[in-house]
Amino acid sequence: KAISWYMELINSFRDGTHIPGITFLLAEALYENGQYAEAVIRYEEVAYNLSASNHGAEAGYAALLSYQQHEKKLSGYEKSVWRRNGIMSALRFSERYPKDVRVPALLTTATEELFSLKQYDKAEYAARLILKAGDKIEKKLRQRASIIIAHSNFERELFDKAEAGYVEVLGFLSTDAKERNDIVEHLAASIYKQGEQLRAIDKVDEAIAHFLRVAKLAPGSSIRITADYEAALGYMTLRDWKNASRLFSDFQKTHPDHPLLPDISKQLANIYLELDLPLQAAAELEKVMLSNKDVSIRQEAAWQAAEMYEKANDFNGAARLYESYVQLFPSPLEQAIEVRLKLSGIHNKNNNVKI
Repeated sequence: KAISWYMELINSFRDGTHIPGITFLLAEALYENGQYAEAVIRYEEVAYNLSASNHGAEAGYAALLSYQQHEKKLSGYEKSVWRRNGIMSALRFSERYPKDVRVPALLTTATEELFSLKQYDKAEYAARLILKAGDKIEKKLRQRASIIIAHSNFERELFDKAEAGYVEVLGFLSTDAKERNDIVEHLAASIYKQGEQLRAIDKVDEAIAHFLRVAKLAPGSSIRITADYEAALGYMTLRDWKNASRLFSDFQKTHPDHPLLPDISKQLANIYLELDLPLQAAAELEKVMLSNKDVSIRQEAAWQAAEMYEKANDFNGAARLYESYVQLFPSPLEQAIEVRLKLSGIHNKNNNVKI
């Protein structure tokens, strides 16, 4: 009855000064009658569309309560859509009524929910509203907003902006803050990802610079080792053998048990071959022979190492590798025979007829 009466009044006096108040009462009646979706429409009409009303802020907030109540009746896709609409209504409320005491809590909740829904552009927008409010919102919530802005940029692959955000966050986080390690990891990843993006468009020099920055800004991060490795590979792409060998050699010294060491020895061997340093190449190939799990790779490395010792006129080293080759890789027979012939030649050069 009340709903019908309010509707009749609104239809009869569309431009009357009492319309906002009557519309608010209609919304209240709809809410009490469990017609929450219809109540939302009327509450938002009062809050945002009708001329200035004493009920504006109350109507806007009541609309949010109506969103929550109606969401309980829904499931699946409809529930998700209604939830997002409710969050956007909360942002609208915060912008229209910024001085309302409920705004800090509404903005904080909206920001977190938008981020969890992967609405990263909207999450950043909401977080910036929190920062814009300044001291009206407590420091802890403003700091959380800054973190969400950085994360949102990261998720949208805006890695340069994400990096700047993480640096800012680390500036205000205490050294024992529980979030600090995660922020450092994200900072390192944002720098590394910038390197990947540049490498993908063949800007290898700039990519290397980013990979190397990981060690400077996030030395303890888990991706730092990978970044160092990628920087060395970048130098190889540029045929900058000196810098590539320096980084790979440093890697061997600082990470003596790392799974990448066999591959690094292969890379170093290639570098030394390019630099015509057969002894150094042989030493790295020996490491590959001893450490690689792939038998065919080990076999090839042993053969190449022996050849490099021969090239360097280190016949004792060559003989030692060929003897190891025969013991470790007796097949195929043709190669085993060839190795024995090589050994015979080396021993003859040394005036040693023992085979």
